[in-house]
Amino acid sequence: MPAGVRRTRKGRSSRRMAVGALLLAPLVAVTLPGFSTPSYAAPGLPNGCVQSGQVVTCTYGYTGGEQTFTVPDGVAMVDVSAVGAPGGANPFSTGGPGGTASITGYSVTAGQTLFVEVGGPGANGGPDGSVAGGFNGGGDGGVGVPTGDGDPHDNGAGGGGASDVRTVSSGGGSSLDSRLVVAPGGGGGCYSADGGGGPGADGADSFNGWSGGGGASVNGGGAAGLTGGSPGAIGQGGAGATPTFDLNGDSGGCGGGGGLYGGGGGGYFASGGGGSSYAPGGTTGTAALDAAPQVVISYTLTSLTSVTVADSSLVGGGETTGTVTVNPASGSDTVIALSASSPAITLPATVTIPAGATSATFSINTTEVADAITTTITAQLGATTQTTQLTVTAQIVPPSTPTTTTATTPATSTATTPATAGSVDSVAATPTAYDAQLAKTGAPLLPAALGGVGLILAGGLVLLMTRSRGRHT
Repeated sequence: MPAGVRRTRKGRSSRRMAVGALLLAPLVAVTLPGFSTPSYAAPGLPNGCVQSGQVVTCTYGYTGGEQTFTVPDGVAMVDVSAVGAPGGANPFSTGGPGGTASITGYSVTAGQTLFVEVGGPGANGGPDGSVAGGFNGGGDGGVGVPTGDGDPHDNGAGGGGASDVRTVSSGGGSSLDSRLVVAPGGGGGCYSADGGGGPGADGADSFNGWSGGGGASVNGGGAAGLTGGSPGAIGQGGAGATPTFDLNGDSGGCGGGGGLYGGGGGGYFASGGGGSSYAPGGTTGTAALDAAPQVVISYTLTSLTSVTVADSSLVGGGETTGTVTVNPASGSDTVIALSASSPAITLPATVTIPAGATSATFSINTTEVADAITTTITAQLGATTQTTQLTVTAQIVPPSTPTTTTATTPATSTATTPATAGSVDSVAATPTAYDAQLAKTGAPLLPAALGGVGLILAGGLVLLMTRSRGRHT
């Protein structure tokens, strides 16, 4: 190595990165081979009901008797719609159409029984016709009186029965007061006089001036038709007139339709009035003449709509929360199954949404990881699943401050050789001691007082050249 060259090495600092080990915590609600999520059984459907998506529809037709609907577990609200029965007809006239009524969002409780009454059509009148009113409040028609020579006159047609849903069976004393919705029946149609339609239409007068039965209102029954008809009453249509013996003969009046209040019965030859409807907060109307009487009860099964997390990214070892949401609120507790796709996240196996509520929160714990992991969190209710994602990142410890090293050029001995012509004496000078602190970039920091030139060579070597009189060092 040439004289005057000194080798200086920079001390190397070590860098450490703290990497958290992946802790294999108990795999709570983590979906991996060999693990399963809790099962969920949808509530059973009542008899005669069908399901489409999340909506269950139960349709009740006319049977001539009372029917029942039992509220399934988890159902908190039902929608109810009804169509009343038409009045009976005559060969020369038509009966009045039934009415419609519907309500939505009626609150119920699991196991509760609703009693369903589907109205029956009134019997058709005529010479050989029956006079029977329809099931559930249809008024009977009057019996016609034959002429003195035996020619028959028409029997009055019966009024149509109402369709309703109630909370007390028809055998109970307060049954009529427990009705939730009522679609009225139409009045019976008599000789040349059409029956009054529900809700609340008057029956037509007869051709010879006898008056039809009055239509009912929400406050009372329809007026009796003259002569001989009966007024309507709560839940019951009035009966049509039955004429007394007359040598000229008379046709019977037609019955009023059933309803909240019944329509009035018609006078001789005259038609019955329509019953009144009831649908608090709902809608009412008039059905088509050929519409079949029925009651429809429907409800929506509680459905899982979303799962979300409070933080989409979290440093391993941290905690956060998630939220599950359903719609509509269930009438009983709703249990949601939870799972995660990575053991870096631990969750409860299930979360319970209380009855009447639409959401609930759950805790999420994470473990330290070596590299960032994006985990899928799955919530499940029945066949419905919802997912969200959470990214767990590694903890990074900043590197420690590098340690600096001071390089000192030691004093050198002086060697003297005779000068020769054309040569330069090479005598090592003894420069003043100095410190050169090398930055990490390799740039030299040399004191200006050295009066020489300093070069940084590869490997951290320092080449110092100074000049004194007649000498180079």
